[in-house]
Amino acid sequence: MVLSKSQTNILLVEGTDDLHTIANLVKYHLKIKHVETLIDIKAVGGINKLFNKLKKELLLETEMENLGIVVDADYDIDARWQSIKNNMDKLKNIKIKDMPEKPEKNGAIFSLLKTKEQKTIKVGIWLMPNNQDTGMLEDFLLGLMPLSNDNILKHIECCLDELSDSDLKILKIDSKDNPETWRLKAKLHTWLAWQKEPGDPYGTAIGKYFKPSLEITQNFMAWLSDLFELDTRL
Repeated sequence: MVLSKSQTNILLVEGTDDLHTIANLVKYHLKIKHVETLIDIKAVGGINKLFNKLKKELLLETEMENLGIVVDADYDIDARWQSIKNNMDKLKNIKIKDMPEKPEKNGAIFSLLKTKEQKTIKVGIWLMPNNQDTGMLEDFLLGLMPLSNDNILKHIECCLDELSDSDLKILKIDSKDNPETWRLKAKLHTWLAWQKEPGDPYGTAIGKYFKPSLEITQNFMAWLSDLFELDTRL
C-alpha cells in the first residue's frame, strides 16, 4: 500500500494561528491548494500541551516517518531549547540521536529511534521566529511586512502609545497580561485591520499582504522541505 505524505509527515504547532500561517506558506511556495495531502499539521493548544501530544504521537504505532515541531522561542531561546531537550530525553522507549545542544540557525533536524519497533523517525525543530532570536510567530510575520509600510507601523505605534491606563482597563488588559506580547499582537492585527480588505487572519494574509518571498520564509521553507522531503520545484 502506498502511503500518503500526510500519513508519514506530522507537524506539531502551538495554536491555530501557527497552523494556518504555515499551511498557507506551504501552499504559496509549492503552488498547491491542499497542504493536507503533504503534511498533517496539528495545533496542540499551547506549549504546555505540546509535550503530552508528542508523547502520544510517539507511543502510537503509526506510519509516521517525519516529525516536525514549531514553537515560539519566547523570552529565553536557550531555556526553550533546553526544555524541549529535557522533555525528549524523558520519553520512554525512545533513543534520541544527534540532537544539537543548541538551536541551529537553519532549523534543527536529527533522528530518534523507537526502540520497541526499531523504527527511526526524522525529527525537526524550528523556534519562532528564526532559531536565533527571542520572540514568537508574530515576530516572524513582522518580518514579512513590506518596507513601504514602515510609516504606517509608526502610526500604529503612536496609537498604542496614546492608550492610557484607564483605556487598558476598559480593554481588560492588566498586569497579568504580558505587555510586550499584547502590544505586538495588537500591532499586527491593527495593521491587518487597516488593509484594503480589513481584518484578514494571519494565514489568509500570506501572499496577500504579508510577503512570503523574503529570506526568513525561504529559510523556513528550506527546513520544512528538507524535513518532510517536499518537492520545492512543484
